[in-house]
Amino acid sequence: MYEGKRKNRKWTIEEKNQIVLLYLDGHMSGAQIVKEFHLPQQRMLYKWAEQYRKFGTTVDNRGRGTKNEVPNKGRPKKTKNDYQNMSKEQLIKELELRDELKNFLVYLNQQNKNT
Repeated sequence: MYEGKRKNRKWTIEEKNQIVLLYLDGHMSGAQIVKEFHLPQQRMLYKWAEQYRKFGTTVDNRGRGTKNEVPNKGRPKKTKNDYQNMSKEQLIKELELRDELKNFLVYLNQQNKNT
């Protein structure tokens, strides 16, 4: 299954599944598998095992998905509050939260001055 140690070894899904089955069926311990198959970290085996339990196979996460493939990829965009589209109740709640935050910041500043 494995021919020699290489830097940044890429495992096929079939190889990952075979290694995980050795671990899950109790044929080899995690430490034995890491040593035998030259895995860089035991954590990698645990990640593969978790994927196998969840999906019935390991998952290949290599490559980058495009926005079309993964629409929510990356950090969410910061949105400004659109006050024109808020209801009166939402606007009042927003202003109350801002006032509470300002009061809390004033309180913290006073505490820092007193120490």
